[in-house]
Amino acid sequence: MLKSLLPTCALAALALCGCSSVHKIEPTPVRVAVAESLRPAMLDIAKAYEQTQPFVRLEIISGNALSLQRQMLKKIPADLAILDGPGLMDELIEKDVVVGKSRVSLLTNRLIIVTGAGAPATESFIDFVEKSDKKIAVGDFEQTVVGQYTQEAFSNMTGLLEKLQGRMLTCKSSEAVAAAVLGQQAQVGVVYVSTAKNANELSVLGQLPRGVYRAPTYDAGVLRAAPHYSAAWELLTYLRGKQATDIFIRHSLTPVVDLDKLPAAR
Repeated sequence: MLKSLLPTCALAALALCGCSSVHKIEPTPVRVAVAESLRPAMLDIAKAYEQTQPFVRLEIISGNALSLQRQMLKKIPADLAILDGPGLMDELIEKDVVVGKSRVSLLTNRLIIVTGAGAPATESFIDFVEKSDKKIAVGDFEQTVVGQYTQEAFSNMTGLLEKLQGRMLTCKSSEAVAAAVLGQQAQVGVVYVSTAKNANELSVLGQLPRGVYRAPTYDAGVLRAAPHYSAAWELLTYLRGKQATDIFIRHSLTPVVDLDKLPAAR
């Protein structure tokens, strides 16, 4: 009887030893640098992606796209970049910071004019320009991407910049423009439509004509020195799939990629 129990006890002891040697697998931290206007959508993307990839954790780094690009040129550690500024991705590719064949035009945005829900009534943007002397909040023309697009639009609308001279309150982002309107520092503001989607108590006064400015486009690309290069490519593929596309649409962002054309093999 004693002999028959020995093998069983030995196996139990081995099993216990084996359990004590198992180590918890930490998720791979994939760092994604994105334009500030993408932050709300990308936080939702992170939640959805981590459910499908339990061994990956997305770290969303957001900020002014112009500033992020400068940091990338200095080789900050990141795996994937998604920027909205015209020409920003071009320079990153030219300097081999981003892998050229990974570049994808992922999304577009639009410029709209908003006012606070409790602001004095104005019938239209033209009505505001012609009949009011109140402030308009805009992104800084030199230091923000949304400001660059706004300046392009205003410059192509005859006489508009002259009429708004001295009335523009410059802000550091589309989100800061929305905050200025909600805080009644300005009666109206020019923001991305995705910003208005994620801000409460804003009313849409109208949109700037599409023909007077280039559509704000978000380009994505894998960094050449990505600490988690393969994981960055896998995320890029996911961002072009249906689940991610549905999330972007809920945030009023427009996917521009052909879902049948995935990034080239790395």
